[in-house]
Amino acid sequence: PLVSGFLTAPFSLFAQPHLHDGATPLMNAAMEGSIEQAEQLLQEGGDLEERGDFGWTPLHWASNRPDNLGMIQFLIDHGANLATKDECGQTAMDLSRGRELESNIAVLKKHDAPSNVHGSLFAAVKIGDIEAVWKQLRVERI
Repeated sequence: PLVSGFLTAPFSLFAQPHLHDGATPLMNAAMEGSIEQAEQLLQEGGDLEERGDFGWTPLHWASNRPDNLGMIQFLIDHGANLATKDECGQTAMDLSRGRELESNIAVLKKHDAPSNVHGSLFAAVKIGDIEAVWKQLRVERI
């Protein structure tokens, strides 16, 4: 019975063979830039606002990946909340800005995505990333 249920499980359960810890299949699709898979998962009831590790939503995951503008646009078009903050107070815009992901930033700006600079600095301090702290403060290191 357990094996037969496993073998007949929906395809979406197996769509991402290497799920990242604390992430749902939709978060993984967003992270990997798989729009087709994200579309299928949303049709199956995937939640755009569900949170995983760090309080990240699928939009946070998508915004933290270089050149993921197609997925970011897809998530926005399907109702992702641009103002959602993670556990450190960062929005999707903050994540893209923190990594200087210019194409992602352009898509988010087009939709007036908010930024919480304080959250970005707090996150850098919280994880002990001194280079990111200097970058957030826009201070030259001596």
